[in-house]
Amino acid sequence: MEQKYKMPKNNLKIDEASFLSLLEITDRFSHTQKLKILENVPSMKQWQFDDLFEDLKKYSKIKNKIDLNTQKPADKYSLNALKEYLDSKVVGQEDAKEKLILAYYEHIILKKEDDNYLKPNALLIGPTGSGKTYMASLLAKYIDKPFITANAANMVSAGYVGTRLDDILTRLYINAERNLEKAQNGVILIDEFDKMVDNDSHSSVGGAELQQEFLKLIEGGKHICKAGLDRDASRIEIKTDNILFIFSGAFVKISDVIKRRNKKQGMGFKNNKITNNKNNVVLHSDIIEYGIIPELVGRIQSIAVLDKLTKNDLFNILKNTDNPYINSLNKFFEYHSSEISFTDGALDEIASLAYKLELGARGIKGIIDRITQKLKFEIVNSGEKKIRVTKSFIRK
Repeated sequence: MEQKYKMPKNNLKIDEASFLSLLEITDRFSHTQKLKILENVPSMKQWQFDDLFEDLKKYSKIKNKIDLNTQKPADKYSLNALKEYLDSKVVGQEDAKEKLILAYYEHIILKKEDDNYLKPNALLIGPTGSGKTYMASLLAKYIDKPFITANAANMVSAGYVGTRLDDILTRLYINAERNLEKAQNGVILIDEFDKMVDNDSHSSVGGAELQQEFLKLIEGGKHICKAGLDRDASRIEIKTDNILFIFSGAFVKISDVIKRRNKKQGMGFKNNKITNNKNNVVLHSDIIEYGIIPELVGRIQSIAVLDKLTKNDLFNILKNTDNPYINSLNKFFEYHSSEISFTDGALDEIASLAYKLELGARGIKGIIDRITQKLKFEIVNSGEKKIRVTKSFIRK
């Protein structure tokens, strides 16, 4: 039987799903926007509006007490729901998807309460355009967590010019719409994590010193950062205990590390590149040998290797109705009351061009933009209603 919540002031009864939906929008919309949404709730009247949201504030803790495995509103965050969602957006990369989904799922249901808590931080290893940042950002948006990316190659330790660690927390706080509680449960992706090592090609301040500073951030506790990006912004305290950290990088020389390890074990290693993570498992010890300090590696719960996207993978991405590349193009033409479509031959040609660029999925948008650049001007001037792009058109 569906549970009903009774509001103490106005005696308005509202079903659980609507109640939880209202809780989610309480802090994210203006008064006018809330009013428009509430117009869709049965029996809701304008004069009940303010009283209702006062009650919602008092009952805000109810959402956190909902059993994630039994209540319908939480079904959206079940393992199966997360997997189904990511499968609809991302082609292949099954092992990486599962490990990332588990990290996000545990991030939802677990909170740091004692020293036995192990935060589900994860490391994604793979070439550019394989979907590391894309998957992480998709899941964060799906579970409604503030999400930012930070490039390790641009970071410096305290006292030097560059991107400082406290700047990362400031950006997360701003992305959380300056809601401190949301920021303290957000997700930070550290891209180019492999650049945070000491080697001949990276002479900037960083390496072990920067890793030690970053370790403090991951370990938890309270950290001081600015409440805004301007110079005179006030200072705030952010607890990082429940912030999920996702690390990503190409780790281009990790195959050499694996080769040495396998040689020591007498296993042999024929291929010098990571092409299939079923045959080339990256261990935590490999990341340590690569140059990341053991204390930092110890905070990473799972490591996933993403495969380089094949031409067929790129074609399937383009065929996927949820792919952002064609969808964003469709919006442009729909705005001008027109329609654009691609034959399978055209999509196959685009996939071939993207594969040759060796940029993975990241190269697709640039190719589509070049192909449709003149079409966009022509459609605006001619008023053509339908355009069908063929393989021969692309080759021209």
